Amino acid sequence: MKQTVNSYLSQLDKGMSNKQLAKKVNDYVKPAVSEVTIKKIKEGKYTPSVTLALALARVLGTTVEQLFVIEGGE
Repeated sequence: MKQTVNSYLSQLDKGMSNKQLAKKVNDYVKPAVSEVTIKKIKEGKYTPSVTLALALARVLGTTVEQLFVIEGGE
């Protein structure tokens, strides 16, 4: 099973840079995430924790289900 980031994430970031998005997300998570982590999530190269996924969804005004898609499986 492979998890991929829905392209919706980039559409929802409201023109924020990865650094700005990380700063907003860091209001909800500890330890802090970096702009590099945000970039890797967008590229599908990093699987966020549940807490981080929920924080991203909250900051972007959407749901985790809209941000992330799990492909495959049985």
